[in-house]
Amino acid sequence: VSSETITSSASNQQSAASSGKSMARVATDTAIYIAWGTSPDATVTTGRIMIPANGVEYVQITEGFKIAVVNA
Repeated sequence: VSSETITSSASNQQSAASSGKSMARVATDTAIYIAWGTSPDATVTTGRIMIPANGVEYVQITEGFKIAVVNA
């Protein structure tokens, strides 16, 4: 189990790469878009999901995946 904080902004922000296959829990206090993969870009309108303010989402990630975040 590990934890990482990513501060969302108007530009694409990425997490560190994962070191194994697992689930990622994304919790937010503001509305955000997220994308995940080896080089994700949450500013691209395809391949991302929106999480509303105070929302929680679980996504499956594999080794080398990152999570990208941008303000909604």
